[in-house]
Amino acid sequence: MAIVSRENFAKVAYFIGIALALFQIYFTIGFAALEGTKMRTIFLSSIMVLIFLLCPARKLKPGEKEPVWLLLLDLCFAGISVAIAAYICVNMEEIINRMAFIDPVSTTAKALGLALVLLTLEITRRTTGWPLVCVAVVALIYMFLGDKLPRAIMHNGFTLDQIVEYLFLQGDGIYGVPIQTAANTLFAFIMFGAFLDNSKMGNIFMDIACLLTKKAQGGRRRSPFLPAACSAPLRAARLQTFTQRGRSPFR
Repeated sequence: MAIVSRENFAKVAYFIGIALALFQIYFTIGFAALEGTKMRTIFLSSIMVLIFLLCPARKLKPGEKEPVWLLLLDLCFAGISVAIAAYICVNMEEIINRMAFIDPVSTTAKALGLALVLLTLEITRRTTGWPLVCVAVVALIYMFLGDKLPRAIMHNGFTLDQIVEYLFLQGDGIYGVPIQTAANTLFAFIMFGAFLDNSKMGNIFMDIACLLTKKAQGGRRRSPFLPAACSAPLRAARLQTFTQRGRSPFR
């Protein structure tokens, strides 16, 4: 088996996934605190790396071997994803203190910002298909060419530097509320659900509910409500924590 293969990528992704889960548990539960922007950046870049390692660029036919150049391209994409996170973490102080839309965007930030937009579109295409990509591309075109559109929908237009600054260096862009919610809340639910599903612990709650309600009138119909009631405090606590934190832009 060749060194550069999807099977070997999957082995590497296995350890990256474990590291991401431990990272999320450590900082989400509260063992330590990490600046919100760094956490969202590391989270998104880790997910990007996993997608590029696990999801082929195109659907292969049965028995078809994936071209080596596509595998190497995925490695390059994964490396760029890591570089984006490293840039944000290393230059965090400079990013926080810069004056938005006044200070010039450096060449490095511009290149990495464009790479982040393109890589985000690519992982979206690989995981959900073309519809969301088309919507995002139309929105980007509207940002570029808004000053050339009919009066009813026109705007002053945005330069490339402004678009990169908004999407890459500001808290309302790619690292905005959706990524914040995914990193702080959704990932914990998905990880906990995957643990219950793979460990078969979810069946225990249902078995206990059936045992407690088997002699009650309408027991079969009542049994599903007990597992939901047992997990309600966990859901309520997570929701309360997220509500109290509110929106957390770059700070």
